[in-house]
Amino acid sequence: MKVVYFNLKGGNSFSVEYTGSIIKSFIPSEYTITEVQALASQDIFIQILNDVNPDLIILNDFIINSAQASLTYKISNSNVKIIYISYNWFNLREAQKVSGTLKNLIDSSDVIFNLNGKLPDIAISCEDKLESFYYPTPPIFAITTSWINRPNMFCYVGNIVPHKIGVDFISKIKSTNIIIDCYGNRLDEIPYTPWSFRDISMTDYYTTFDSANSNLIYKGVISQDQVPVILNNYKYFIIPHDGFEIFNWTMLQAIFCGIIPLVINDRSQTNFNYTWIDWAQGFYYGSNTSDEMINNLNLIAADNTDKTKISEYISSSISKKYNYEVFKQRFIKVISDVLSNTYSKDS
Repeated sequence: MKVVYFNLKGGNSFSVEYTGSIIKSFIPSEYTITEVQALASQDIFIQILNDVNPDLIILNDFIINSAQASLTYKISNSNVKIIYISYNWFNLREAQKVSGTLKNLIDSSDVIFNLNGKLPDIAISCEDKLESFYYPTPPIFAITTSWINRPNMFCYVGNIVPHKIGVDFISKIKSTNIIIDCYGNRLDEIPYTPWSFRDISMTDYYTTFDSANSNLIYKGVISQDQVPVILNNYKYFIIPHDGFEIFNWTMLQAIFCGIIPLVINDRSQTNFNYTWIDWAQGFYYGSNTSDEMINNLNLIAADNTDKTKISEYISSSISKKYNYEVFKQRFIKVISDVLSNTYSKDS
């Protein structure tokens, strides 16, 4: 059996590309895999498909040229199967309301993997072929240093952007002695998304961020292989949010590593969907405001209580709830069932 796997570099995000590489490793070795990574035109993708003549196409995320090429190829090769890996329930919902490539892809896919955990309560036409999972977090994300022996207190890992590290928090942290080491990408711009609604240029934002450089210590970009090492050096993972996002994979990775998350998520406001983080209920300490978060940070900094048991509990519990091996085995079975025309969501 031949598989064309679209895992395009320079697509929607690095974490999607990295996740795609993990999922690709799940595909059994007896399949012949052609992985397509370079962004290209629809015509080039169609040529690749014609040359390979695949039995199965796997699309890691929605990139319009690869999606259109796959749909065009299926018109003349009706037996080909399509598995679409989605990272955005918002797009799945909205695509049903209007015609377009994403709606056609949803309709034409044999199976859709939604990787943002449990879907919100939304009416969705593809329910019978929708597999709801989560970003597969490999075993390298685990406790390797006991919480009590970790040398550092506070860190943030992720993109340095306004809805993840809020401007209000930045302005107020400057009046404290709290130090947070920050790792991640600084972006030239944020493409419009329903959750990045703050009206600020990235130039102005980074000027504001850098003004707090005695408290927010920018440590640069790290590779995915370095992330579990970094996380095991810290006791608390800080997420001073001012908005929402579809899923925060780094927070999931942090919990696997036994680092305790402290999150701002204001449940009193109406600007955004504050239930974005409910997948992690019971695994983090929440604050409604920057002031509340900073007060909690000051209290924690003065507290010498050993929280090793909490660290071990959240790591063990999250490993059961979001089990890597369960996802892997289900993905392998879905491929086999789709190709043998025996797929059932409940099988």
